[in-house]
Amino acid sequence: MPKITKHPGVSIFQKSDGRHVGRWRDPFTNKTQQESIAHLGSKAERETWAKNKSKELLLTWAAIDTGVAAQSRKTVAAVVEEFLKRPELGEVGRLSQKPVLDVLVGFLAQRHVHDMQDIRVEHVRAFRDHVDRNLGLMISTRNRYLGVVAKFVRWSIIEGLNPGVNGMLLGGRDGILKRVKENVEIRTLQPKEVRQLLESCIAHDADADVPDREQASPLVLLTLLTGMRSEEVRGLRWSEVDLDDREIRLPKERVKTSRSRTLSLDICPSAIELLRALRARSFGSRFVFPSSRKGETYFGKSAINELTQRLVKVYDAPAGFSIKLCRSTCGSAMANAQRMFGDSSVFQAAKRLGHTVQVAQKHYWQQLKVPAGARTIEQALGIEDLAEQIVALAGGAAAKKRTVAARKAAVG
Repeated sequence: MPKITKHPGVSIFQKSDGRHVGRWRDPFTNKTQQESIAHLGSKAERETWAKNKSKELLLTWAAIDTGVAAQSRKTVAAVVEEFLKRPELGEVGRLSQKPVLDVLVGFLAQRHVHDMQDIRVEHVRAFRDHVDRNLGLMISTRNRYLGVVAKFVRWSIIEGLNPGVNGMLLGGRDGILKRVKENVEIRTLQPKEVRQLLESCIAHDADADVPDREQASPLVLLTLLTGMRSEEVRGLRWSEVDLDDREIRLPKERVKTSRSRTLSLDICPSAIELLRALRARSFGSRFVFPSSRKGETYFGKSAINELTQRLVKVYDAPAGFSIKLCRSTCGSAMANAQRMFGDSSVFQAAKRLGHTVQVAQKHYWQQLKVPAGARTIEQALGIEDLAEQIVALAGGAAAKKRTVAARKAAVG
């Protein structure tokens, strides 16, 4: 074991060009290892690095002395396979983390790094830059990629596979693989865009090749009127719909926040008639939007993604349209409809969408100009005529007459 000093086993040198490097002996091979720490700008940061590296080496030496750790060169791909086989990871964890680690293996192979023991800090830093610059990922996905890699490298250190990386430098506020705070901006469709969207849905559904179960307008209209999340509206069960009490009751098991929610349909009369029309043609399915004629499953995520892309590319829906946009538009319509709720409009929007009042205030208030006399969501968005048309297409002329009557009752 190296001589005990201020930071046992670790030395810091300054090169002639002013850059600092850290040196230590590999506990397994006894060969000198070197790592650039030029990115650490102060003496205090370099001292912290040396302290952490020393602690890591002492733990490895202790493991070797007790026979826990043993040197064995393994390829990165083989170690990834071991990491993914851990029973605590579960099948879902394996499926989500494997694509990320496959990207890491391919990236390292391009740089001729095939063995786990050959990974160095500069490789990890280069992979981070590759993820940031070349993969075109959203911030949330970028953070997930780097989080998976950080867990993988830390696990390999604990298992004695000893990559030449100080695990302490990976995460945290100043770590190489630190998370980037996502600046979430919630967009709202303006009334003109809402009409454009519904008109594109009607045009889509008018095509002879589109079966009833793949119609876009009922699902899009119901989301605009209720503000449900994509998973909530796609998987809506008839057991959750009470047309007598004019409510939708979402159980906590189906809500992202694990808190049950009740959505009143009194402020969106078209939704009541739309649901009546959909029930009449449900053929006994337990789902409001079944994905097959048998009705055993509901509209899947991939199906809805294909639908939204088709609406934009072929039927002139607003650019960037998604079901999530319908949800935020509903929230904005409610938050700014003073005639509907008075001073509690923001609170009611937060309650309907399952947000805090602070979130609703920040993202929905003053995002939409609502007609002063609007008493329903249809009036707030200026889509009463289109809503009637969609209900009529879903349930025939009788449904249209009921919708007109319900609208008059709501505003009367």
